[in-house]
Amino acid sequence: EIDYRKDKSKRTSTIFGSESQTNNYNIGLSQKLPTGTDLSIDLTNNRNWSDSSFTTSALTHESNLGLTLEQDLGKNFLGLQDRGNIQLRKIDVDNKDYTSLDKIERALADVQQAYWDLVLSDERVRIEEEMVAQAKELYDLHQEQLSDGLVEIPETIASEANYLKRKNTLLLARNDRTSKESILKLLLNQTDNQLRIQPSQELTLPDRQEQLDISLHKAFVHRRDYIRAENILQARDIELTMSKNNMWPTINLKASLFRNGLGDHFDESITKTTSETNTNFFAGLSISAPLLNSSARAQLEAAQLRLAKDIIWMKLIEKTIAIEIHDQVRNCQIFKETAENAGRIAMLEV
Repeated sequence: EIDYRKDKSKRTSTIFGSESQTNNYNIGLSQKLPTGTDLSIDLTNNRNWSDSSFTTSALTHESNLGLTLEQDLGKNFLGLQDRGNIQLRKIDVDNKDYTSLDKIERALADVQQAYWDLVLSDERVRIEEEMVAQAKELYDLHQEQLSDGLVEIPETIASEANYLKRKNTLLLARNDRTSKESILKLLLNQTDNQLRIQPSQELTLPDRQEQLDISLHKAFVHRRDYIRAENILQARDIELTMSKNNMWPTINLKASLFRNGLGDHFDESITKTTSETNTNFFAGLSISAPLLNSSARAQLEAAQLRLAKDIIWMKLIEKTIAIEIHDQVRNCQIFKETAENAGRIAMLEV
């Protein structure tokens, strides 16, 4: 801090002179400790000049070097409020990170699902092409046998109808494959209409069987909605502790120790702050407590209600996750069996 004042105000007494000049050059360091202690070290330098005839010296320099300590002993005891606020901000940051990861994960999951839909469409096209080829062979055979009188006309008509039906099914399968490819292009932000995406993986069924207990354990460990709910519950506990602390009176302990030096120059005054024992020590204790403390009581009651509400919300999330995992494991088992049966049906039709 640097300031300069030149004062030529009219005085009520000639003792003060007609003009004075004051310069201040101050520097300080301050730090809040984990215990809630405010610690500061200050070096102040004052240059004063006056034309008053009653001063011992027209120009004086004064330097002060001191240490000041402030400690809360009631409300915010040992920095409880400060640490609580820091913990709450960290929890907010973690929850925002989980929200961002959820968005990224959903985008990746959409792409992955679109990719496997395309793989499935490719497999359907392949099966339909084989079935069309076999229907064509049967149709050609019946046409040859019809000219030789080895087959009845209704059988020939039926084989032709089957052939045309298979061709239609193949056209629909290819159209569905093109639609699935367009969806994947959109998710991958590919604007080239000439680009053709050919999956490098084949559609296979996993051999493993989903286990309910293992899936539940993974869900409660990795589900971000559950982790966010845990973080919010932790934040509510911290807020409740801080609200209880707010019920305490404000008790502030302050102590300071300064040494000063006087001289004709700054370097002389600064030197005397350490070489001479001109000390100024202060210690004080202040206590302040509201009579009704209604604001703190209301904050405490609100914190208790928020905690109770979030505990109920946590239980709801737990039940929701348990139901979802039960349903998903059952669906996986049923879909796996259905897919195996569909594979056998495809082999029989081929």
